[in-house]
Amino acid sequence: TNEDLRRAIRERRFREDLYHRLAVLTLSLPPLRDRGEDVVRLAEHFLARACADYGVAPKALTAGAFAALRAHPWPGNVRELANLMERIALLSAEREVTAEALGLPAVPRPAPVPAAPAAASPAGGASSLEDAVRERVAEALRETGWNISRTAARLGISRNTLRARIAKYGLAEEGAPPRRPRPPAREAPPPPAPVAAPTPPPPPRAAAALRWERRRVTLLRAALGVAPTAEPPLETSRAIEVMVDKIRSFGGRVVGVSPGGVVAAFGLEPMEDAPSRAALAALAIQRALEQARREDEAAPVATLGIHAGEFLVGQGTGTAELAEEARREALDALDALMERREPGAVLLSAPTEPFLVRRFDLREAGIGRERAFAIAGPERIGLVIGGRLTAFVGRGHELDLLLGRLESALRGQGQIVGISGDAGIGKSRLLHEFRQALVGKQMTAVVGRCRAWGTGVPYLPVLDLVRQLCGITEADSAAQVAEKIRTALVEAGLDLLESARQVFHLVGVEREAEWLEALEPEPTRERIFETLQQLMLARCRTGPLVALVEDLQWIDRTSEEYFASLAGLVAGVPVLLVSTYRPGYRPPWIDRSYATQVALQPLGPAEGSRVVRSVLGANRAPDALVEPIVRKAEGNPFFLEELARNIKEQEGGAPLLAVPDTIQEVLLGRIDRLPAEDKRLLQVAAVVGKDVELPVVRAVSDLPDAELFRAFGRLQGAEFLYETRSGPEPRYTFKHALTHDVAYASLLDRGRRALHGRIVDAIERLHPDRLVEHVEALAHHAVEGGVPAKAHLYLRQAGLKAFTRCAHREAAAYFERALVALAALPENRARAAEAIDLHFELRNALQPLGELDRILDNLQRAEALARELGDQTRLGRALAFLTDHSRLTGDQERAVEYGRQALEIAEVVDDLVLKLRSKLYVGQTRYVLGDYRGAVPLFRWNVAALEGERKHQALGFSQLPSVHSRTCLVWCLAELGEFAEGIGLGEEALGIAEAEDHAFTLATACAGLGSVHLRRGDLPAAIPVLERGVQLCGTFGLPLWFPRLASDLGLGLALAGRAAEAVPLIERAVAQSDAMRLVAGRSMVLTCLGEAYLGAGRLDEAGASARRALTLARGQRERGHEAWAQRLLGEIALASAPRAADARGAFAEALALAEELGMRPLAALCRLGLGRQARAAGDLPAAQAELETAAALLRALAMPFWLGQASAEASEPG
Repeated sequence: TNEDLRRAIRERRFREDLYHRLAVLTLSLPPLRDRGEDVVRLAEHFLARACADYGVAPKALTAGAFAALRAHPWPGNVRELANLMERIALLSAEREVTAEALGLPAVPRPAPVPAAPAAASPAGGASSLEDAVRERVAEALRETGWNISRTAARLGISRNTLRARIAKYGLAEEGAPPRRPRPPAREAPPPPAPVAAPTPPPPPRAAAALRWERRRVTLLRAALGVAPTAEPPLETSRAIEVMVDKIRSFGGRVVGVSPGGVVAAFGLEPMEDAPSRAALAALAIQRALEQARREDEAAPVATLGIHAGEFLVGQGTGTAELAEEARREALDALDALMERREPGAVLLSAPTEPFLVRRFDLREAGIGRERAFAIAGPERIGLVIGGRLTAFVGRGHELDLLLGRLESALRGQGQIVGISGDAGIGKSRLLHEFRQALVGKQMTAVVGRCRAWGTGVPYLPVLDLVRQLCGITEADSAAQVAEKIRTALVEAGLDLLESARQVFHLVGVEREAEWLEALEPEPTRERIFETLQQLMLARCRTGPLVALVEDLQWIDRTSEEYFASLAGLVAGVPVLLVSTYRPGYRPPWIDRSYATQVALQPLGPAEGSRVVRSVLGANRAPDALVEPIVRKAEGNPFFLEELARNIKEQEGGAPLLAVPDTIQEVLLGRIDRLPAEDKRLLQVAAVVGKDVELPVVRAVSDLPDAELFRAFGRLQGAEFLYETRSGPEPRYTFKHALTHDVAYASLLDRGRRALHGRIVDAIERLHPDRLVEHVEALAHHAVEGGVPAKAHLYLRQAGLKAFTRCAHREAAAYFERALVALAALPENRARAAEAIDLHFELRNALQPLGELDRILDNLQRAEALARELGDQTRLGRALAFLTDHSRLTGDQERAVEYGRQALEIAEVVDDLVLKLRSKLYVGQTRYVLGDYRGAVPLFRWNVAALEGERKHQALGFSQLPSVHSRTCLVWCLAELGEFAEGIGLGEEALGIAEAEDHAFTLATACAGLGSVHLRRGDLPAAIPVLERGVQLCGTFGLPLWFPRLASDLGLGLALAGRAAEAVPLIERAVAQSDAMRLVAGRSMVLTCLGEAYLGAGRLDEAGASARRALTLARGQRERGHEAWAQRLLGEIALASAPRAADARGAFAEALALAEELGMRPLAALCRLGLGRQARAAGDLPAAQAELETAAALLRALAMPFWLGQASAEASEPG
């Protein structure tokens, strides 16, 4: 019992008769803190047992760890010590366990004993000797300024002995926390002190404001299974106690206990690697319960589940707590996990897997609602994940440099290389590939690593090198380690008595070091350096030495000084010393003449694509999937790999570029290490945007200028931001887009919304007369700030701004978002009218993109709203737009009806813009139907109405209506053979478009002028204009115009004898027309393709294309295009000797249609075809008549390209 039963009897809390019945033999066990060296022996025993139980390499406690164990008060006694050793066995990656690794909390110590002369004691008494020793130690410490090494050397004792005496006598440096002296032998307790009057409690502190933030937390649930007849409180109480102990020993907090299990949270307070701690706690629970079942078969078995996620955590009262909603969410996830009912298993939810896959072997768990995993094996070591490394790209130059420096070292010219780069940039991978290149070569390569937790651990990376040079492994016993050290020292030609103790001390073979202590004084740092240098350089006798040291940004001071001393010796020996580090650190030896520093840069887009494809697999990596990843990762290989893995694991394959948890963990770790004020400023800057305007931050951060500039300086120094514009109002940008995304997401939604709203107000105050410049930012912040009125206003303005710049896709996105914002405003007539106008503007943006399905949906909504409002003007506009849409999609009958209604409304309301739009679209419908003479007056009316200033006004059209109307008129005139007027109008349209420099309008003008030149046969004039139009389509993303321009250009190239270029161009035009479901004019595109196939000698394909064109033209009532398809069939038949007789019928049908529709150029070409067919059939009189008629028509029309052919045929003797 831990109760004083005699006192309990006196206090009548325990029956005296029961005491005498039990008290046969009474043993009094002192607390662990009073048992002297027992704590060290027990610690070694528990550590060895835990290492054996978990199958890990044996670990040894250092002298510093022994001192920490002796000094700790051990309130939990032996159980606390056993749990600590088990935790060290699992968590510590090092063979030597230091005081820092133990992580024992500081405990209050008695005040330091003043170092005054001790009072006289009785002669020869023990206390006088103790006092004399104590005073001698204290005096030596004062004289050396508490330098342990120098004090130990002065006293002639080891440093461990000195530390033990400091602890024993409770000595402490002035200003340092007091040390607790080692307890003396137990004596009778002193009489109780008089009870002091109670001290009044301090006044309560004001409650801290509750602060909420999203934090990454890992939940562990352990559910016990018991026999059906057992009573859970009796059967599980011991198991619950064990589980609670294990959870707490790994830093978790129990947040729920029941007779059937526990729930714990890891990471409520900031904690590194919470998922791994939870997993290790689960494994410890698993092992403890297995051991209990070996002793008692009725002991319970546990099923353990782990779920990691981002949860809302509140802090303000000193203890962080999960929000109730977050708690329920986490428990639901754990419940789903535990449904698998795998007793004894450690199950992981799918979101937890990425955090543990690098450290543990995992397997798929059983069937359940969600995908899950289970821990199935030991820790994973190395760079390889999933069985293979990703592609090594973009570092060939740096690898060549390392190999080149190695060649210099081989010649006895020692070299130093420093490799600098951000986290994840590929420093470790570069060294890995370099080491692979060394395999099979006669040289020694050793690797040392600095650790984030090891900045205060002397010689940490140096010891890695020493162990490898001596051949020491994790499985070696202390005796084997000592023997390997002796062998290495002898091989290096070093005297064992002079050097062994130094290396034994460093490596942690304390017993061997103590044996030599009497033979050799305490070594100085200089002697240690000298021994280590000789040990390393001795390897150069048998071949070059390559020493690689990673992550110098975490190097301890002693190791840094050692490597600096080593660097001074390598110039004339075959040594290559390579180190890696992050920006901000600079090795003190890098300025030597034989040193080279390399800064690893981000990978280029092509290299980044190779990394992504190596993760996704070549078959799963289309450009549309790869390119967004490459842009997001900004050339960081780690980010590239993690983003690609994240997408690879998604169903479907669409790139949902949320930042993977693994990347968030890295970036949030950096952000959370910032001081609170700097972290808050970084979050504010992230809300402002990736590019950060100082005046806006100043307006919303409430920081004085001096502090604001200092904080930005610190964020620059930490490389979160960099300056893009200097001066009194500097501008900054985030170094990485992913850092911006993570900092932004670290704010709660409510806080983000409030900041966005304040930013809108700030920009409006800062730039009242320049809002157009900032309209995109205003729109973004108004949307995210939940200010729908301003969001609608600025989104619409941003859309109009993008539209005027021919950024049609961006404009469409702004208009769609403006409609969403508008829907959040109160319903009224004004809102409905605004919605109709937005639908029209969205239609104008979608039209150049050929998004015909989306256009129809918007126009139908606008029509319904206009009818509901009874707004005739807006209804007329909707009907006019529907006319155009029906024409483009091939519904000519409906187009005619919509056009009729639109024209009637335009006349009734007498609205100029509506008249222009209605006449334009009705005229285009007539053009498609082949009614060129009926379309001309409509287009002429528009041209006449758009003179003067209106010639350069958009008037709400997708392009300048003055240019569009002229182009449509030019097409009609070209078909009618009015070339002179058509060319004049086409050149005028091009001049207007060039003056406005509007890409869509320019493409329209090129389509008109190029077409009239082509119909006339003036190929030198047509081809350059059409090429310009096609280029505009590609540059500015104008898919609607591409089929028309590309097919005309292809026809011109084919006529010019360049059919090989024409065919692929027109094939693209056909494909794009099909993709857009653009029916109007598709038959003419197919006719042009047939002409190109004919010019290339591909008669079968030409015939198929011509027949398809004819069928489509007849189906759509495109009579003019039907005539051109018939004429092409005649040309194809004429070129094919067996079918030459069929040509006459085709030419005759085409001629009849051409003459009916007034298509004089086509009629002339049909006459030319009939003449050639008659000559081929031997009917020379008919041939002569047709050829002469054709020549006369071509001459009158000034069509020189075909006139030459007709004249030559006519003059050719029969």
